[in-house]
Amino acid sequence: MRRHRAWGRLFWIGLIGLCVLGLAGREAAAVKVLPDEDVNLGPYTLGPGQTLGPLEVLLSVSATVDNETKYVASCNAPWVALEPASGDIPGVIKAKVTISALMEGSFNAEVKVTSNLGQSDAVKIHVTVSRLTGEPLSISPNFVDLGTIRLLGGESYGPVGFTVSISGGPIPAQGKQASFQAASDQPWLQAVPSSGNVPGTTTVQVTISDRMVGPFQGTLTITTSTPTPEGGTITASGTVIVTGTVERAIGDLLIVSPSTLDVEFTTNNLTPQVFPLDIRNADPKGMIPTWSAEAQVPWLRVDPVSGTGNTVATLTVDPRLVPMSSSVGSVEGTILFRSNLASEPVTVTVRLTVVVVSNERISVYPSYLYWNIVRSADGTLESFSEEILTVASQNDGWIVWTDVPFVMLTSLDALVGGAHLMGSGVGTRLSVMPSAQVLAGYGYGRYEGRIMVSNLPGDAMRIVPVVVDIRRPEDPVMPPIPPNTFLQSVPGYVLVEAVDTAWFEMLLSAPKTVNQYTSKEACLAAGGVWMDPDKVPGTLDEMCSVDQKVYVLAAVPDAIPGRVYVLSAHHPAGLTEAYLNGVKLPGADQWYYSAGPVPYIPIGPLQLLGLYGRVHVSVRVGSDLASAQEVQRVQINVRTVEGSWLITENYQGSSYSYGPSRPLTLKRQSAGSAVYVGSWDGASVTCSPGDGVRQLYIIEFTQNGVRYIYEIQSLTANKMKGRWTFSTNGITSKWETFEGSRLTFVP
Repeated sequence: MRRHRAWGRLFWIGLIGLCVLGLAGREAAAVKVLPDEDVNLGPYTLGPGQTLGPLEVLLSVSATVDNETKYVASCNAPWVALEPASGDIPGVIKAKVTISALMEGSFNAEVKVTSNLGQSDAVKIHVTVSRLTGEPLSISPNFVDLGTIRLLGGESYGPVGFTVSISGGPIPAQGKQASFQAASDQPWLQAVPSSGNVPGTTTVQVTISDRMVGPFQGTLTITTSTPTPEGGTITASGTVIVTGTVERAIGDLLIVSPSTLDVEFTTNNLTPQVFPLDIRNADPKGMIPTWSAEAQVPWLRVDPVSGTGNTVATLTVDPRLVPMSSSVGSVEGTILFRSNLASEPVTVTVRLTVVVVSNERISVYPSYLYWNIVRSADGTLESFSEEILTVASQNDGWIVWTDVPFVMLTSLDALVGGAHLMGSGVGTRLSVMPSAQVLAGYGYGRYEGRIMVSNLPGDAMRIVPVVVDIRRPEDPVMPPIPPNTFLQSVPGYVLVEAVDTAWFEMLLSAPKTVNQYTSKEACLAAGGVWMDPDKVPGTLDEMCSVDQKVYVLAAVPDAIPGRVYVLSAHHPAGLTEAYLNGVKLPGADQWYYSAGPVPYIPIGPLQLLGLYGRVHVSVRVGSDLASAQEVQRVQINVRTVEGSWLITENYQGSSYSYGPSRPLTLKRQSAGSAVYVGSWDGASVTCSPGDGVRQLYIIEFTQNGVRYIYEIQSLTANKMKGRWTFSTNGITSKWETFEGSRLTFVP
């Protein structure tokens, strides 16, 4: 049912209303589901990445007709599971609600129960979730296998300890401190201290008694408490599992403990983690061991790499040296220990996981500002409201300015306003308002400017486009689609949201450090690259780069799995494959971006057409790909329209929702295609890329001889907004607005 039949909708609504009135006093539908009111869950306040549930809602199914004995239940929301989904009447259904780590805001579900006679009833479930700002809780290591510990009869061992780092979680209320408590389920396992602040550390100690033998396992539960701005407390928990095996025997055996470690980093803190390795002969009266260690991956390092006698070595896990992979954020590496003992080599396994969180040195929200102002025939501008700009900086101090005269900036934190603001602290809120006095002298049209936000060191800047449209009352509203643009000139990790049809641009950088060699000959002898920008010897611009080659890698693990590309101006195509299924390809090392430091690395502007999911861009510095350290990484979450959407639209002053039974469903036409096809309310639709400036996508279809056009002008993970029109018999309607809420993603 479409807009040109809006009168038909009113007719049917009125007809249904008359039927309801006419049926008053008759017997209701035989099948009945209780409760007969909407079920409201929440509001729940959760930390970043925290899940909740399943929460059970009990639904009672009954009937008043003897031959109504069976039911089938269904739900339109993937976060609700029904147990059982069918059964006898009367019966009870458990609606299990699970709040995932991505759910934030208000969510609605409808559970529909239909009897064997075709009668149906429904219950609506509403869930409200708010998220505190911060990061997911990170506990590292979260699994430690001490391996086989061989001891003599009656001999004890320990205590041996390793450090556990506790970080992340919600940001506590101002002036408050998050804390942790550690509790063990085994007497041989304890944490010292058992409580402390977050972020913080604790030492996990293991003591093997003289009576322990065989396999053992213990769990240390770490629970964090974070004060919220509302005066409450939010808790989160994680575990550290410790396993091992005790053997009571005599004989030479090389022991390296622990033998397995699960280590976790967040992208906000890629500082290497250090652990002790206990290397010894299990028989204290046996041969003195001579041993050596060989790391099989570049991101694991043992110091020392060889020794004699029982030794405690240092294991360093450096996530910055992990080769870029098209897999998920977990990798596994091993270290092989050999010795002069008559025993097999020992392998130590480390599993490393990197949890992706945004680490922008300065963040600004929203990403652009837009005003639509109507000027009447007598030249009067209609009123307009302020917009609030939120600035958050990792450094103490920031500066904000604009390059146009028609925008006024005012700090809401008691700073002086104007076109130029500077403040201390790590953030503020700004009021941004067009100047009515300045705009009074402007004619009809679009006026664009920028607000620049920088931290005081000047190594990170964000650009906020500002657009003001002055239009006549009858002119259509055409919101702009500004590109994603950012610059970051120091090492860091940035998480960016982008739409595949929008224009995307970024500037990255690499450190400006080079090894000093006095001559070209000495540089080349050291295996370096001699750089002389002006090609004139003796002008003091010469540099030698031995270990400072800059590599730019890119991977699209969801759309193009198994392949990692390297961007290079020296390659005829501009890029080529560097890794295939985790294996570096021959000759990949020669395709560096630059032989030495560069002011910045521009990428874009470009459209990400045909891509979806995650795009990783990694800047690395080193003598080759294997040894290069990562200094910059950007994860771009590419949003597309693929999936199903619940559409609500405006028409001639009224709002109409199509409901979950008539969703707009879109899927990619073919792999790598930027065109989507699907259906909506019985019509076949086509969704094509827009120009990335006026619209992101254009949805077109024809139904009952009427042609419809929907222009999507804004798209996030869960929302779309835009405008629509229809034409028939040579007459085109005025533009109206619509918006959509995502029902499902397409994996």
